[in-house]
Amino acid sequence: VWNYEAGHEQLRLPPPSANWSVGLASAVFDDGRNRLDVLVTDDDIKEQKCTLNSVDLTSGQTVAGREQPGRDWGNSLGAAISLSPDGRFLAYACGPALTILDPGDLSAPIETLRAPRSEEFTAVRFSPDGRYLAVEIDNVATVLALRQ
Repeated sequence: VWNYEAGHEQLRLPPPSANWSVGLASAVFDDGRNRLDVLVTDDDIKEQKCTLNSVDLTSGQTVAGREQPGRDWGNSLGAAISLSPDGRFLAYACGPALTILDPGDLSAPIETLRAPRSEEFTAVRFSPDGRYLAVEIDNVATVLALRQ
């Protein structure tokens, strides 16, 4: 994490474990909680998975986290993350799964959707009003209306 005003590195995030084979990484700032939510993939061909960690920006400590299995085939696992404008929802894609949860409680997903067939989610973004979620599934954009 780079502190632009001070012109130096503020925080360096280590990989989730020593034997981690990092594939993709994506992050969003959660200003209301002074946290950085970081999604990384482990592209170990034997066990692909995603890890979502919520890191306190003051201490650098991981304050919450969760793992999710990716898929058991293919090369690189797709991953993406987005925080709703009001901070109420965090959505992340891990291969064929799209999970929506409360960023204050990573342990209990509100909803988990599965991509059809052998496809996977490769992008996710909330609309400015937070009522819709745009996702990309294998190069096709889809807009989902969220339950309020």
